[in-house]
This record gives sequence, structure tokens and C-alpha cells, in this order.
Amino acid sequence: MALANTLGNVSDTSVTEDVDRDGNPQPEPPQAGGDGGGMGVVGDLVSLTEGQVLLPRFVLERPDGLYVDLSMLDSGQEFLQFADRTFTSGNLFAGVDYPVFLKLLFEPESDVLLKAAGGSQEQPEIRFAGAIRPFPPARLPIYRSVRIAPDGSRAEYIFEPVMLDVEEQVAVMGDADENGNPVVIGYETRTAAVKATADADEFIAAMWVRGIRFGLDMAEIRRAIASDKSERMDVARSQPATLGRDASIEEKTEALHRSDAPAVLSNGRIDLRHFKNRFPQVDADTRLVRKIPRALGHIGWSVLGNVLEPDLPKDFDIETLAGVGTRIERSGEGEFVVAAITGFLNIDADSSTLSVTDKIINKTGVNMRTTGDLTLSGAEFEEHGEVQEKREVQGLHMSFMADVFGRILSAGGKVVLHSNLAGGSIRNPDGLVVVEGKVNRALIEARGGAVQLEYAEGSLIIASRVKIGRAINCEILAEFAEIGQCEGCAVAARTVAIERSDVCRNVETLVSVLTPDIAWWEGELKDLAEECGQAETRRNELMAEQAVVGQQPAVASYLALQRRVKSGEIKLNAVQEAGLRDAAARIAPTLQQIARHGAEVAAIGEALKALRAQMEERKAEQREACSLCGCSIATVSGDTQVRKLVVAAQGFPLATLSAKELRLRLRQHGQGEGQIFSASHGVVDWHLAPDADA
Repeated sequence: MALANTLGNVSDTSVTEDVDRDGNPQPEPPQAGGDGGGMGVVGDLVSLTEGQVLLPRFVLERPDGLYVDLSMLDSGQEFLQFADRTFTSGNLFAGVDYPVFLKLLFEPESDVLLKAAGGSQEQPEIRFAGAIRPFPPARLPIYRSVRIAPDGSRAEYIFEPVMLDVEEQVAVMGDADENGNPVVIGYETRTAAVKATADADEFIAAMWVRGIRFGLDMAEIRRAIASDKSERMDVARSQPATLGRDASIEEKTEALHRSDAPAVLSNGRIDLRHFKNRFPQVDADTRLVRKIPRALGHIGWSVLGNVLEPDLPKDFDIETLAGVGTRIERSGEGEFVVAAITGFLNIDADSSTLSVTDKIINKTGVNMRTTGDLTLSGAEFEEHGEVQEKREVQGLHMSFMADVFGRILSAGGKVVLHSNLAGGSIRNPDGLVVVEGKVNRALIEARGGAVQLEYAEGSLIIASRVKIGRAINCEILAEFAEIGQCEGCAVAARTVAIERSDVCRNVETLVSVLTPDIAWWEGELKDLAEECGQAETRRNELMAEQAVVGQQPAVASYLALQRRVKSGEIKLNAVQEAGLRDAAARIAPTLQQIARHGAEVAAIGEALKALRAQMEERKAEQREACSLCGCSIATVSGDTQVRKLVVAAQGFPLATLSAKELRLRLRQHGQGEGQIFSASHGVVDWHLAPDADA
């Protein structure tokens, strides 16, 4: 057989130098400098022969095996070249530690190696094999071909009993010699088939030269070898690349989530009319989200040792998330989108941006399904959907783009309706209400504020200032009312200006000019006049007492002398000054009485001055209040009545009346003496005289 060419001649009881009669490898004789494990195949640079292996600088030969100095190993490629030279030169690693062997090939910088290494911190060493020994060529046929998957994901091998043909020299015996012993007359070569047993270290070497570099399952291989049964199995598997993690965001505040759960009141009861957190609000410097950076995956290896690259994880720029009112904060903790101002958080699903604004923008409308009743603490609210009937919105500076059927309550800001108000109400004390659409069967109340309407019908409007383009069958109470076309309305105001008045379905227009109650000012002026009279009487009494005391001879003489001294008319010597002081001491009680009277007279004079100023103020107030009262109607086209209606001079007129009572009061006809105008045609231009009381 061809295999016989590789075998040498031995004695009549010997087999080949590589295998024994059982087909197993023969042990190598001990070599100098080795451990009895075959280190004789390790050569040096000077005397390196064929089949020997030159150890690289990072491989250390120790009595107990081969070590790698990790500090000298620059890359796995260096160790792979060393392993490839060893296997392709007909050698193998005896007692190889396969997991360490793979790490050195593919992950030489792994922390696993460093932790398992011995030696010193500057020179970490790790053992990977016992020795290098030859791979007997005669045993190579024991190891069959391996089937490698096209994608390198696995390698399949068939384990089965293997017979090797072993040649041996057998002596040919002749006739016996004179002593009766058989004589060897020659030798003949005989071939015997012997059963061979595979070896794990040889298996690694055999698979290497067949292209398997990675992923041998040594535990299963050893089991299959020991079982001595025929078996088809995967002996090597690839390590797939580990996928990385795409960059993502981590929420840093609960405010990112709206809560449509019912609100919980302070007493623990559930409020089904309000949602818990419909419009999230955040404070300035609140961290909204943190970017979690992408994590790169780990490379894998096919059974051929080829690198399997993982897909590159997706990434994004956190700047793309920052909208109006936010900023990017970068620190050792990561990258954050932070609220730059205190306001309402808005997440735009279309652009995937976070923004914080003073304005709340809602596009779903106000109803029981989407929002419930709203109580807003923000500076501005913008609603693009309808406000459902019986729903209530409380806030400040509110704008509504669609129709409103519910109740709007504002705390003095500006309420603007770009569409219609139907059957609902708006209350905005001291604020402004503007309706660009139609107002129908509604209530608008802005006591102390202003109302501007384009069209109103069948509604009650109360405000300090009212301006309406066209009003039909409305009740209007104001201090200043300006109406373009007034049809069948009841209008009450201090100042009324109407361009055209007419009837509506046989209902006349009734205008009440709110005139101040003059009796109030008269009472005030009367009280002030009485106080002035009392003060003047007291002042005259004090001045009379002063005059009587001042006419006493001693007092009159002293006062006259003192006046002349103060004016510089005369000068006194020391003796005279002493005499003047003695005289002052004698009349001291009288002088003190005169001083007290004088101080009191001066105080009364100041009080009189203040009282007279108050009287002038009251008269000015009366004149101003009366001057504001008037009514002008440019064109009367239908039944129209204008009357005077006396109201309190102070405060908002008719403030104590309910809406129902107010409607009745404005529709009541006045007494004949209060009538100003009553006709179906004409012009009205009437103003209350400043000093008139009727």
C-alpha cells in the first residue's frame, strides 16, 4: 500500500515509528530542554530544521507547558500565524486549552485572558498548551474530511471506527540447527488491519489544515471519540455577531405622559368632570429626556475564522428633539433635552420634537371623551376644536378657533372666539371678550372689562364697555355702549351711541340712560358743609377767647414789647432782658393758654381747607358723572324709547341683580317724567346737564 512508503523497517516484533499495532501514536523519546512531551520539534533560529517550529517572542517555554506573554502579543493575527506554522509543518499542540487557544486567536485583549493570567502586572502570562509534538503522518487518514456549511455557520463530521493497515516484518523460519533450534532464513513483510483511536489534540490539528479555525465543540468531540460509535454531528459552530443597540431616549419626567384618569379632589373624592393631567406643565431646568447612546455590537466568527461584522446600530442627533422653549444639556451624565422656561410641554408626533411654551395648544376639542372640564394655570390657551355643551374651561388669555357651546371662565385676561358662541357663556371680570363670529342665546359678562362683538342675537351682555356691530333682541348693560344696528334690544348704559335703531318682530328698542343719583352728592355736600360750619364756629370761639386774654394790661404790654424786640425796633441791655424774662415768668400760664388757642386755630384752618377741597371734588365728580350720561341715535327706523334710569352713583350699575332680574328690569318701561324720546322715526341726541337733577 502507499502508506508503506512512509514506514521504516523495524525488528520482527516492531511496528512503524509513528503508530503502534493499535494504530495509536507512539510516545516521543524525551528531548533535552523539554518535558518529555515532544518539545524537540521546537528549534532555534540558528539550527532550525524542516518540521521544527520557531517560537515567537510572545511564546514562552516553561517546564509545565507553553505560555503566552500577553504584554508582547500585539494582535491575534500574530498568534494565528504562529498556530498556522505549527499545524502546517506537521505538528500539533499537545494538551491544548482550547478556550484559551481561541481567545488568543480572536480576542487577545479580552478581560477574560487578563483575569486568568498569572505572572506580573507588567508581564501577564497564560498557559495555552502542554507542548508541541509531531503529528504522525500515518495517523492523518484517521481524520476524515469535514463538511462546512456554505455560510461558515457550522461544520459537520462523521465519527466512525477507522482501521489502519500496519506493515510489519515477520521472520521466516527454516530447518532446525544441530541443537534443534529453528533457524531464521529470512523476513517477509505482512500487512495487518488494526483499529485506530482518534485523539482530541490531533483532531484540532486535522481540522485546522482542513480550514476549521473556530468554534470546535471539544466536549462533544471528546464524547464522540470515547463512544467509539458511528455518529454524524456538528463539530464546530460559528459565533454570530452580537447585535448592538440603537440609540434611544429615556424619559426623565412623568410630565411626558398625559393622564386622562379622573382627577382626585383634596377630600379624596373622584371628580369625573376633570382629567388628572390633561396638559402637562414643567418648570424651567427640568430634564425631559436623556439620550441613551447607541451600543456597538460585538463581532462574531465563522468556523473558518472569518470575521462576522454586526449591523451598525441606528443613531440620531439629540438636537433634532429640542423644540421651542428647550435646550440641550451635556454633562458627564449624558445628553439631555431640558426645559428652558416654565410652561406647558407639547410633544409633536409629526416632527418628534419636544417644546415648552406659555401657550397650551389643544386640537381635540373640549368634551367629556377627550378632555373633560379644563382648569388651566398657563398664561395662554389655544383650542382648535369645539367646546361641547355643558363643558367648562377656566384659564387666562384663551383663544377658540371653533364653535363654543359650553362655559368659558377667564381670570381677567383676553378671550377671543374666532367662530361662534351658541347657547354657552363667557365670564371674564376686568378682561376683554372678542367674538368674531355670531353670538346666539348666550351670556357674556365682563363687569369692569370690555366686550367686542360682530353679531349678537337673543343674548345678555354685561360689561363696562360694549361694542356690537349688530344686536338683535338682546339685553345689554354697560357703562359705555356702542351699537351699529340695534333691533328690538333693551340697552342700559351711561353713554349710549347707536347708529340705527329698529324693531324686531314687533319688539321695540328700549334705551335706558343710566343717570347718577344726585341725592348722594347732595348728601355728601351737605355733610361737608355742616362740618365746615362747625369748624368755623369753633375757630371763631377760640379767636374771641384769644382776644380777651390778650387785652389784659400785663399781657398786652409784654406782647407789644416782645414784638418790637423781634422786629429789631428796639434793643435791650442785659438788665432789660432780665426784666423781660421776669415778666414772661409772671404771665407764663396766660402765654401758654394763648399758644394752645393759636395752635388749635391753625389746625382748624387746615381742616377747613381740606373740607372745602373735598366739597370741590364732590362737585367735580357730580359734574363729570352727569356729563357722561347721554344718548345719541343717528337714525330711528322703528319704535324706539329712550328714558332715564337713576342708579347708584358708585360701583357698577345694577350689580346686585341676577341675570333673570336684570332682563326684567331692562325691559320695564319708565315713568312719564323720565321719558326722553318715544317715536318710530327721528334722531336722538340727548345729554344730561352737569348741574341738572332731572
